[in-house]
Amino acid sequence: MVIIALNEAANISQCVTKAALISDDIIVVDSGSTDATVTLAEAAGAKVHQMQWQGYSSTKNEANTLTRHDWILSLDADEILSEELIASIQECTLEEKTVYLLSRLNNYCGHWIRHSNWYPDYVYRLFDRRYCRWQGEFVHEKLNFPADFKLIKLKGDLLHYTYRTAEEHYRKIERYAELSAREKLAKGKNSSPLKLLILPIFKFISVYIFHLGILDGAAGYQIARREAYYVRRRNEWMQTLK
Repeated sequence: MVIIALNEAANISQCVTKAALISDDIIVVDSGSTDATVTLAEAAGAKVHQMQWQGYSSTKNEANTLTRHDWILSLDADEILSEELIASIQECTLEEKTVYLLSRLNNYCGHWIRHSNWYPDYVYRLFDRRYCRWQGEFVHEKLNFPADFKLIKLKGDLLHYTYRTAEEHYRKIERYAELSAREKLAKGKNSSPLKLLILPIFKFISVYIFHLGILDGAAGYQIARREAYYVRRRNEWMQTLK
């Protein structure tokens, strides 16, 4: 079990406590927390390793070398195993050449989001480190594994406490918009004044209407607005950087 953490005092105790129900080898890799994350993680039974942040992929790959077992359940400190998911993992017989997917249920400013293209948010999290590695240098890390591997979805949700406030969401948008722009430019993508105008509008309609964000109430509307804002900021960065 590997948990990546940075200033997650609000979630780390519960994250580790639930994880302890399925693993006797819980590694928390902390990248310089200034709150009580380390103390709380150790009190909950985790082994804490301090590691300079190298980006998601490199940090997670190095963290995976610290465990006693080859099978890794990879979590972020703001992700908590639900009771149903714990039972699914406990009952699961791990198969060779297989990667297991967890359905992430996101909590946005105190609201559980079941639409808005946020659910089910399947993520690759249970795998054999001998054959799988994280890749990606900019924003989103991806798990790389052999093409002949089978994918199995486990029952139950991974409870993800994303943003506590709107301000926290906006800060992340500003931080990731530039990184995402650099990633797209590196892949040969481009932007234009027309895309800057049209794409945010389409994003809002997609999230709020096509992906039923309207059913998530006020939270769904705010998510749609902020996702559109993220697309606008990313395209502004792409025009600035090109």
